[in-house]
Amino acid sequence: MAQNRASGLAPSQATDREDTSSAGSSTSSHTGKTATAASTTTTYTVRSGDTLWGIARRFGTTVSNLCALNNLNREATLPLGKRLKIR
Repeated sequence: MAQNRASGLAPSQATDREDTSSAGSSTSSHTGKTATAASTTTTYTVRSGDTLWGIARRFGTTVSNLCALNNLNREATLPLGKRLKIR
């Protein structure tokens, strides 16, 4: 309120300005979170000779984590071309 008096704006004009800025900032922050969430999902396509241990080591994760993310059994053979979620 003190800022409104100092700026010389009528209360209705100040409210409109505040509503516009808060709506814009919440939209942009929400969009940023969505983009961040989408960008953190990394996938890897299985190639000949790949093992769960090797893939986990390459991406700095664990075999258990890979199995949990991709509904895999530790002893299962990885099919060529399968896309694995890494993070």
